[in-house]
Amino acid sequence: TVFISLGLIASFLGQSILFFQMENSYLILIAGVFLIMLGIMQILGKGFTFFPVKVFKARSIPGVFVLGVLFALGWSACTGTILSGVLLIAIVFGSYLKVSLLMFLYALGNFVPFFLMSFFVDGFKLSEKSWVKGKMLSFTIFDVKIETHTTHVLSGLLLVFMGALFLLFHENLRTN
Repeated sequence: TVFISLGLIASFLGQSILFFQMENSYLILIAGVFLIMLGIMQILGKGFTFFPVKVFKARSIPGVFVLGVLFALGWSACTGTILSGVLLIAIVFGSYLKVSLLMFLYALGNFVPFFLMSFFVDGFKLSEKSWVKGKMLSFTIFDVKIETHTTHVLSGLLLVFMGALFLLFHENLRTN
């Protein structure tokens, strides 16, 4: 619910400036640059943190829903760079249906691994498997030690790739 709502808001804002966007293709260039910057932030293990979320136990079905909404809002800070990239893509789509589908698939992509892991972690002792844990990476850039995780690197590279596609799309619009 939270992610689809965020996507629809982003799409509304995107469609509101669509005529402006088509006349000013530099907005696609800016979105591409932002996607690349967000990808680099993700690779470096940086994110957005806004506020702490207190945990409470849900005791009813509406309570579980509210807990899920609060979890999604609280977790948005952890997935901020990825979510921002997906929302930037949603802005450019220009279709509420496509954006709803994109955000539903984003939410499903968050849900399915957790759901499957909840079934298989104990039975197959997956928490002990190296392919589940991933690997912490450590490297130095300009005398600054960076510690990140393989999942951050993979998702960051995907954002950089999408940003590069935006830049190529911008170049294609400019030449036509």
